[in-house]
Amino acid sequence: SQPEPGDLVFFGSAGNIYHVGIYVGNNSYLHAPQDNEVVKISPLNTRGDYAGARRY
Repeated sequence: SQPEPGDLVFFGSAGNIYHVGIYVGNNSYLHAPQDNEVVKISPLNTRGDYAGARRY
């Protein structure tokens, strides 16, 4: 299912999640790409390691 704004989006594989962002809508998510890097908004479909989303 499609994530909704505010959902956490996870990247990696089952049992090995290594990146998390916040879905902001319009197929985009907010995240810090690397340590000490500026937080930015990126398209969700540019990553091949999307593992799913969850609402808390």
